Amino acid sequence: SAFKTDWHEVPEWNPDTRTWDKRDEAWHQLQVANYGSEEAFNAQFGTNFDISANTLIAQKVLSRRNQRLHEFVEKEMPGVPFSSSWYWHPNFDPIDCKSSYLVLTTDIAEGGGGDSTVCCVHRFIEPGSNKLECVGYFKSNKLPREHATTSIQVFVSLMCHQDRTLLSFERNVYGEIFVKQMTENVEKGVPGCMNFDPSVFVKYYNESGTKFHYGIKITSGNKTTHCKLYKEEYEKDLLINDAAQYMVELSNFSDDGHGKYAASFGHDDMVMAEVQLTFVRETLQYKLLRD
Repeated sequence: SAFKTDWHEVPEWNPDTRTWDKRDEAWHQLQVANYGSEEAFNAQFGTNFDISANTLIAQKVLSRRNQRLHEFVEKEMPGVPFSSSWYWHPNFDPIDCKSSYLVLTTDIAEGGGGDSTVCCVHRFIEPGSNKLECVGYFKSNKLPREHATTSIQVFVSLMCHQDRTLLSFERNVYGEIFVKQMTENVEKGVPGCMNFDPSVFVKYYNESGTKFHYGIKITSGNKTTHCKLYKEEYEKDLLINDAAQYMVELSNFSDDGHGKYAASFGHDDMVMAEVQLTFVRETLQYKLLRD
């Protein structure tokens, strides 16, 4: 029959004393230091041979965060279309968005059952610090892209204080269309969109600082670095997202074996919306809002 032997059950040969010594916590910590991380130690000495060894976030951190998860819930948002696609921390009232300093990160999808359009709403929870908490999110893979865009735009216009709000999005296939549609909604007088202020869009500048784009282009060149930045911030508890649905994605977000991060199965739309925060943080607009 199968049996399992953990690292602490195997003695270590000590050539100085010529004895077999017990592997204790001090030995464990020394090995972690030598190998560079808990994950690398587990790869060498661990007995869990599953995909979780390669997750972006360390397993022990994921276990701790699992203890405090909340099921985010629908809440009343008068005037916001498709509000059933918005989910909120049970202890947060979306009415409080008006008095909060907010960073929204968005990933646009086509709609129709594949990837989801996601918009994560984060608020600063300590003035002047980088600590951000996700208090709510929009998520739908069924709504057509136009409806999702309008819902996000009306939410920003009606529910947020636009001088205290930043809206970032991934400039993928649909990013350009996202801005274009918002502009047209204002021009056509779509209810709830008329007082939308485009200054909420995060401006991403080129290296020389001479030109900017709305939206960030996430490429194979910058994705891995920013995933690692996100890992640092999340593990230090500077970026907080205690939504149960988010944890499902984060627990499957792994290194594919070639240093590239993606969902090992399922989707990673919410994770990539969260990783986007590390791009927002590099902008002047973010630093001004934070301070």
